[in-house]
Amino acid sequence: MIELRTAFETQASAIRTHAPLVGLDADPEELHKLRVAIRRMRALLRASRPLIDDPRAERLRVRLGNLGRALGPARDADVFSAYMARATADLDEGTATPRLLAAVAAERRSAYAAARQALDAPGFKRLLRDLDAFNATVVIGEAPLNGLVEHESKKLRKAMRDVETNEALHRARVQAKRLRYAAEVAGDDKLIARAREFQDVVGEHQDAVVAEEHLRTLAKPSTALVVGRLIERQAERRAEARQELPKAWKRLAKTTG
Repeated sequence: MIELRTAFETQASAIRTHAPLVGLDADPEELHKLRVAIRRMRALLRASRPLIDDPRAERLRVRLGNLGRALGPARDADVFSAYMARATADLDEGTATPRLLAAVAAERRSAYAAARQALDAPGFKRLLRDLDAFNATVVIGEAPLNGLVEHESKKLRKAMRDVETNEALHRARVQAKRLRYAAEVAGDDKLIARAREFQDVVGEHQDAVVAEEHLRTLAKPSTALVVGRLIERQAERRAEARQELPKAWKRLAKTTG
């Protein structure tokens, strides 16, 4: 079991550390680590509702969610750009592939400009100050957190009853992430590992769904052939993930009891 105040301070410190390092020419991991810290802070605020009677907690959770959404397109662009570099390495389509990659790079530049704007805005500096003030003064109750993992496990089991559609499986992925964060609060290393394995499988599926949607927006007469070939590969990625899903879910479900 982690100490909540320490956990709050750790995530706030990570947000403060990684935010200045986010940039188009920087290591993409800086943005990734920033978004992870934001998500973990939000998850901690959500999980600690039974222990905290402080209206600031929910307001901070909402503001962090808005920030996460502002940074999301840049992270999506990183993932898509890296995938496209790998996926087109074996394609020989004349000028079509360079044109497609140029369009991807242009979108990434735009997304990073918007992300940097959000991080340079006065509102972000206020958010950091408010997080520090909250961490320093919030009163944390003594109620046990033992039921937190069980609560999130039940919600994931419910989500997994029907995951036939892409949207339903994505919702299960989000719930698995919440379960993993709950396991981090509870200090359950085995559950953390199983949840991460499950997330990897459903994450690959979701990445393929997003990539296909994105590719369709990039299709032009000059790039139609290469886009078509890449779209076919997304169907293969989804099929492979679906094939791995039962095993990953069985291992996770067994760990949750």
